[in-house]
Amino acid sequence: MQTVSLLDSDEGRRQSIWRELRQIYANVQPYDSLTELSAHWPKGSPLIVHDKDNVVEDVINAMYDRGEWNPIVVFHEEISPSRIVDSLFQGVIDYYRWPFSSTELSERIQRFFVDEAGLVEQNLRVSAARKKLSLLTEREHQVLNKMIEGATSKEIARELGISHRTVEVHRRAIIGRLKVRSAVDVVRIAVEGAFRLTAQAQTEPAELR
Repeated sequence: MQTVSLLDSDEGRRQSIWRELRQIYANVQPYDSLTELSAHWPKGSPLIVHDKDNVVEDVINAMYDRGEWNPIVVFHEEISPSRIVDSLFQGVIDYYRWPFSSTELSERIQRFFVDEAGLVEQNLRVSAARKKLSLLTEREHQVLNKMIEGATSKEIARELGISHRTVEVHRRAIIGRLKVRSAVDVVRIAVEGAFRLTAQAQTEPAELR
C-alpha cells in the first residue's frame, strides 16, 4: 500500500491537504512537528513538508542521521528561485507554491513510486556516506577535501601549514573512521556523500506559478 506523509504545523492547512490526498492515497499520515514525525518515521515513503523556518533542513538532517532516505516535496505560500535551488541541492525532489493541485502533486509522487527501488538504493548509499562523513573532525574534513582534489600528503601539508607526519596521521584516522581499506574508498564515500545522484535532482523545479 502506498503511503504518503505530510508535515505541516498549521492544523487547518494540514487537514485540507490531508483530505485532498486521501482521495488519491489510502494511507496519508499527518504530522504537526518534526518531533512527532521522528517518533513514527515513515520508512521510505514520500514526505510532503511545509517550508517554515529551518524545518526542511532539520528534516533532511534527521533523515540522514537515521540512515534513511525519503523523497521530499516542499511547499510554501511564497517561493523564490534561490530558495528552490537551495532546497533541490539539499535533496528535495520538487517545490510547489501553496495552494497547489493535489492531482499535480500526486503525479510527481507517482513518478517516485515507479522508480522506487532504484532511487531508494541510490540515496541510501548517499545517506550512509553522509553519516560516516559526519564523524570526521574539522581538520580531517580539510585533509579529505585536499585528497579529493588529488593532492599528495606533501602538498596537503604545505597548503594546510602542518607537517607531513600530521597529514599521514589524519589520513589514517579518516580511513579508520570511515571503516574502509584505502584512500580510494575514502574518496568514493566522499563523492557519494557530497552529491545526491538521483533522477529527481536532475529535473527542473516546479513552474513558478
